[in-house]
Amino acid sequence: MKIYKNINDVKLKKSIVSVGKFDGLHMGHREIIGKMKGKKEADTNLVVITFADMPGNVLGDNNSKMILTQNEKIRYFEMQDIDVLIMIEDVKDFLMMSAEDFVEKILIDKLDTICFVCGDDFRFGKNRVGNVEYLKEHSHNRFEILNLKKIKYEHGEVSSSRIRECIASGNIKKANEMLLSKFSFIGVVEHGNHIGTGMKMPTVNVIPDEDKILPPFGVYASTVVIGKEEYKGITNIGRKPTVSSKEKLGVETHIFDVNLDLYDKIVEIKLYDFIRPERKFDNLDELKAQVDKDMSKVRNMIL
Repeated sequence: MKIYKNINDVKLKKSIVSVGKFDGLHMGHREIIGKMKGKKEADTNLVVITFADMPGNVLGDNNSKMILTQNEKIRYFEMQDIDVLIMIEDVKDFLMMSAEDFVEKILIDKLDTICFVCGDDFRFGKNRVGNVEYLKEHSHNRFEILNLKKIKYEHGEVSSSRIRECIASGNIKKANEMLLSKFSFIGVVEHGNHIGTGMKMPTVNVIPDEDKILPPFGVYASTVVIGKEEYKGITNIGRKPTVSSKEKLGVETHIFDVNLDLYDKIVEIKLYDFIRPERKFDNLDELKAQVDKDMSKVRNMIL
């Protein structure tokens, strides 16, 4: 997959294109990508245009945390066999482009678009004046337009904002169902304070990206992906108040039944379900007794 960060550097032929935030790559996004793949031929390019930051954050409309960090989003698009990813860094400049310039300068001149795939609520151009009807009118039949209806889940529309609400409230199972994957953290394993090792429960420690949304502090059933292997475990997200009042925020996972040297290695920690809130214990013995109970519960869960 080729990655661009500036739309001005791009010049392609026969592109099948979609544009959007694609935060989380949920079931709606996957339907769009599936339609794109259905149009793929040997001499065409699957092209996704997305953003390095949330448009609402750039324009000051809100301050949303991301389900997927930049690196996580890149990894997911690689897994979806996208040919070209355009990760717009100058988000404000792109959003201020007129709808006409988007069609003529980007879709036609830069990408030689032959098919554009989007949701039926797609908006583009300065002040969001462009929509599907605008595309149909101004494409002049130079490219095909496929617009898809919003997918429904439990009497509501699937959206990244709805998934973020689920994650923020700790409803990981519902978030995962809409994502069609597991909400996860990808990062480099760092050295912690080795308290877990002293309790004979060694852990892998990952510091979450400051732009990534976090679920409530607490304990979660999880798995850890290391290369092509996946291991069952239990994860604490928070500041470990029993250990210290000055602990930095972290994602700490004990992997069941193995003891691996993972320092400085990249791992993915997938969350499956919320077990209990983080709490401060009077001492480490109380903490260990509770963790033993948590582990027993997770071991009996089907992940």
